[in-house]
Amino acid sequence: MSGEQTCVLQGRDYHTGELVTVTARDGRVVETGQPVETPALGGPNLWLAPGLVDIQVNGYAGYDVNSPE
Repeated sequence: MSGEQTCVLQGRDYHTGELVTVTARDGRVVETGQPVETPALGGPNLWLAPGLVDIQVNGYAGYDVNSPE
């Protein structure tokens, strides 16, 4: 496929501390957690972890989930 962009990051797995890679193509992660045999020059200073999504709803349309009632 012409024009496809690939990005490969090396970093430490947040859970194990092992050096791994994450590969993305066209803005989508396509592969994770592959062990690194040859670290990038200078060694990676990244920690790789899942993203945090905070779904917080305090209320809507007059209903308040923060009220004592």
